[in-house]
Formats: sequence, C-alpha cells, structure tokens
Amino acid sequence: MSSGFFDRKRKSKGPRKAGSRIPGMNSYLIVTEGTQTEPNYFNGLKRKIHKKVSGNVDIVAPAIDVKGKGLGTCSLIEETLNLIKHARILYQNVWVVFDRDDFEDFDAAVKMARENNIQAAWSNSCFEYWIDLHFEYCVQELTSEDWRRRVDHQFKKSGLNGGVYQKNDENIFEELSEEGRLDNAFANAKRRMGEFNSTKDVPSKFNPGTTVYQLVENLMQYLQ
Repeated sequence: MSSGFFDRKRKSKGPRKAGSRIPGMNSYLIVTEGTQTEPNYFNGLKRKIHKKVSGNVDIVAPAIDVKGKGLGTCSLIEETLNLIKHARILYQNVWVVFDRDDFEDFDAAVKMARENNIQAAWSNSCFEYWIDLHFEYCVQELTSEDWRRRVDHQFKKSGLNGGVYQKNDENIFEELSEEGRLDNAFANAKRRMGEFNSTKDVPSKFNPGTTVYQLVENLMQYLQ
C-alpha cells in the first residue's frame, strides 16, 4: 500500500456517485487487539500529529482511525477485513496490532495479514515488550505477565503516571515519548529485530520480538 505521506491538497472534481468510496489521502486504519493500552498509545500519537500539521495549508492532515477490538490473531484480521469492506473511505494504510500471548494461530495471523495487504505490528509475547524497549534493551524470554510487572517497575523507577503502569492511561504515549525514550525504543527494537530473518524465522519462535516500531516510525514521519 502507498504510504501517502504529505499528499498535497487538491480541488474537488465534483460530487461522487452515491455508494462510491474515495481514497482517503494520508489515511490510516489501525485495528488493535487490546481495547486500552494500544488504542491509548496510538491515539496519543495521533493527537501529536494533528497538533503538528493543523493549520498547514500544504499538507492534508492524516485521517487516523484507531479501533480497539478485543480480538486476537486471525479473528482480528477477519474483523479488519470487515471494517475495510464497510468503511466510508478507501484506506491507504491498514495496520493490525496484536500479541502472541498464548494464541496458537499467531503465525497464521501474520501470514493472513500479509496475504490481504494488511501490515502487522506484532509483539511476542505482548505489547508491553515494546513499552519496555522505551527504557532499555532486553532479550529475556518472559511471559506476558512478567513483561507487565517489568513495565510497572520501569514506571515506578521513572515516576511516570505517578509511578504506576495502568492499561487505561490515556497519556501513555506522551509519557513514553519524553526524555528521548521514543528514540531508545526505536534503537532497541531495530537492534533486536536485526536478528530476525523473515525468510526463515517464524514470529512465534522469535521471543521477545516486536514490529510495532515500524508502524510508529511510519506515523512519526509527519512530525519531522
């Protein structure tokens, strides 16, 4: 799919036919497994982008729709396909954000997304691994619950959100992007995923690992 960065505004070519859909310039559909942490994180990034480009007459502000569905792996892909089918616009960029956790069809979901031109921001074992990379590099193979405890410890050490990690923290992106933490996350994620060979490694066996940085980096280009 085209990334659609900084598409220039164009004059309307007249009314569109009833029932037709038009391509949404700089449009993103981000469908997440989680209903709290992931939507809060990406909605925070969305707010920062809109604040940056608001009022710029040369740039179409990106339409970023974030949907937290509470579904995992293949069920999430199926729901995303349904959202695409019934959307009012043709999204230029479609992403799914999901974890391995204990889902046995994790690899099948990554493959299913690719076959349907959907980009997958996956984490093994969970989204909290991506959060932890904002603080330091780690390659320990931990359970999802262990990662959550580790992130809670990071918040306590840093004093973020009153020293407590909460999944319903609506300002989590703003907090994690302070003091160079986002740059740390990019560097740490790329270092880890530099060891991942997509031609022979399977995501479910690459633990820990995450491609969430690819989606965040894609959106961050609006802030340059």
